[in-house]
Amino acid sequence: MGYLCAHCDIRFESSDEKPRCPKCLRLSGVAPEKESAEQSTPRPRSPMWLIVGLLSALVQLGAFLNGYLEAPGGAAGIAAMAGWLAWAAASAALIIVGLRGVLSRMH
Repeated sequence: MGYLCAHCDIRFESSDEKPRCPKCLRLSGVAPEKESAEQSTPRPRSPMWLIVGLLSALVQLGAFLNGYLEAPGGAAGIAAMAGWLAWAAASAALIIVGLRGVLSRMH
């Protein structure tokens, strides 16, 4: 009978009552291929992440335009810019996750 390991995503054949994955040697997470195919269907993502990411980007843009980043030079300016870049990266990640969820629902 064919099995699929949920941990390392390897398919294998076994006639044992409790099959063990030949790659990671785990007993848990091993399911017959028929059951694992039903469980592996991805659930659609909510567009909430897109909304949160866009709102975060708007707040970030407003803070930038209001001169929030006009910190003094030196270490304080570098710290302010690093914080702003981290926030920009988080906003971009949220927008990407949200767009992937919305686009996956269209297919």
